[in-house]
Amino acid sequence: MHTSSVIKYYNIFTFLFPISLFLGHGINSTYFFVWCLFSLFLTKKNNLDTKNIISIVVLGFICISYIVSYFFVDDKKLILKMITRSLPLLLFPLFFVINTKIINRQTLTRSLLVFSLSNTLICIFTWLKIFQQGLGRVIQENNFYNPIFRNIFFDTTKIHLPYLGLFFAFSIYILTILAFKEKKKKLLSVYIFSIITLTASVVIISARTAILSLIITVLLTIIFKLKLSNKIKVFSILAILVSMLGISQISSIKNRIDYLWKEKIELPNKNQNPENFNVRYGIYDCSIDIIKNNIFNGVGPTNVQKSLNECYKKFDYKNYDDYNTITYNSHCQYSDVLMKFGFFGFVVFIISLLWGIKNYNIFYFGFIILILFAFLTENLFDRQLGIMFFTFFNTLFFITRKQHEKSNSN
Repeated sequence: MHTSSVIKYYNIFTFLFPISLFLGHGINSTYFFVWCLFSLFLTKKNNLDTKNIISIVVLGFICISYIVSYFFVDDKKLILKMITRSLPLLLFPLFFVINTKIINRQTLTRSLLVFSLSNTLICIFTWLKIFQQGLGRVIQENNFYNPIFRNIFFDTTKIHLPYLGLFFAFSIYILTILAFKEKKKKLLSVYIFSIITLTASVVIISARTAILSLIITVLLTIIFKLKLSNKIKVFSILAILVSMLGISQISSIKNRIDYLWKEKIELPNKNQNPENFNVRYGIYDCSIDIIKNNIFNGVGPTNVQKSLNECYKKFDYKNYDDYNTITYNSHCQYSDVLMKFGFFGFVVFIISLLWGIKNYNIFYFGFIILILFAFLTENLFDRQLGIMFFTFFNTLFFITRKQHEKSNSN
């Protein structure tokens, strides 16, 4: 039997995991490897019952699919790379589900707080760098074609900006919920300061998907999840809508909105220059063609990028950002899964996403909505950072639900 102190340290090591997300791939992977060893040390074989096995298989669907695909594809090197990158999608569910009984209920809340405050510290550090360069000068020189704010945030964090926008949005959501519940003035002040800092950051880097999904998520939470009087709900909704209008007038956001508004919807062609070339039109056009022609079986995980690259050849647009110079993935997790595994694989994928749908936790409500939106414009599972972020929190939310159900049945 493991001592309570060992279990305590395991929980501490678990809820500090989100910090490793911001420390680079090497540290993050090492932390994950050590966490797996720690989890294995605490694992008891008799915790693997039928329900747990089903949950592990469903939650780890993507990784298991890659493992099965290994025996049927020709490009063994590529599928091994996919398996290695996606291992957290299987190992987090495996060890979290098996070790549910030794995960403290506070571990989820603490991990959410650690994640949010880590994002806040990153924002503060980045803003200090901006002030060092001269805020006025940066504001004056920043524009759509020279996004200085976005560049500074990327150079500081080394995190792909759509991912960073998602991280900031989720942190804002977490801290907003905590602020509604907080009664201590000092802690409330910390939450409000963090919310303001993170909001300013997500706006200044013009993370449009993150901003829009955050606004919708907060509105849905106010309407359906928070126990507030009708007057406070109406006031909160109006305040959010007014804030939304204000945000849309900030130059960095307004420029990107105006660009999309004025832009012609046309497929890439040789008459375009970089200012009016939208890479996504070509990507989505090719993705739809591939899906239509392989709707049931897909093309297989190792053939998606090859199929896209072959389709891109029909576009005669030539410049520094054309399809021959840069490798563009599908920029949509849903279409990526459809192309890889076909319709039936896509159905299982959706089931795996919503496996914790009964979760009573309000934070899960916000998390899953933000993820569902993020999947519309990004292949979150093409980078291990996205995989780590998603599966760590998603599985923690899932086992929290299981603990809640067990406590109610006792």
